[in-house]
Amino acid sequence: MQAQQLTLGDGVPATFMAAGPGAPLIVFSNGFGAPRAQAVPPGVPENRISPPLVLGLLEAGYSVLAPENPGHGDRLANGDTTSDALTRSFLGDGPDLVRLTVDETPAIVDSAVEHGLVSSPDRIAVLGHSWGAYQSLLRLAGDERIACAVALIPVIDPRCLDPFAALPRGIRLDERSLIDLTVEQLRSRPLLVIASSDDDVAPAGYARELVETLCATAATGDRVDYVELDGVGHHFDQRQLDAIMLWLQSRLPTRRSARA
Repeated sequence: MQAQQLTLGDGVPATFMAAGPGAPLIVFSNGFGAPRAQAVPPGVPENRISPPLVLGLLEAGYSVLAPENPGHGDRLANGDTTSDALTRSFLGDGPDLVRLTVDETPAIVDSAVEHGLVSSPDRIAVLGHSWGAYQSLLRLAGDERIACAVALIPVIDPRCLDPFAALPRGIRLDERSLIDLTVEQLRSRPLLVIASSDDDVAPAGYARELVETLCATAATGDRVDYVELDGVGHHFDQRQLDAIMLWLQSRLPTRRSARA
């Protein structure tokens, strides 16, 4: 497997891993603080979640595109950490990095098609874990052409993360829960949410609230699937990948499945 480095949209660095001609494309987002390079198998010791997910997607026939999330990796200023960049953003200093994820997504989708990474936008899904799931749902909200989304052990409200829990009220962060941001935009697209019963980083209660809110809308409810795994924390579990593969093959089939 070769990882290709690209620049998409308005200067967004990205890494592309091809499964083969005609494959659907998964736009993949890492967790909090992880640069896009950590998604490339075999990965690094500090990230035990992204590489098995990406490898499973590639082996199933999905190409994978990992754009650098705003405030991460090559998009950080010298000396900054992700916590630094996002804290400043939430306090109103500089660009709104949450809104940026939404706004830049159509250009990323267009660039993916123009570069020949995928045949059309409706062959694209978004998938991420933890903070990456938050990013993925923002990207789904940002472009109605994206076919579907998977949110694995998702951060729903950034205030549940330690770096932001003590930030004052009355700032950008107050309205950055996915429940506030994306209910309207997520309508009509299939969504799989996978949470963990023992998750103390992204508690399952937040994910359940998002799903319940979406399912209360008739136009959305029958397109939202929710899985909560017992005895699992904020880490990779093979059952997560099994559920993702089964769900994706019915919503965004690979070429192999389409011919079967």
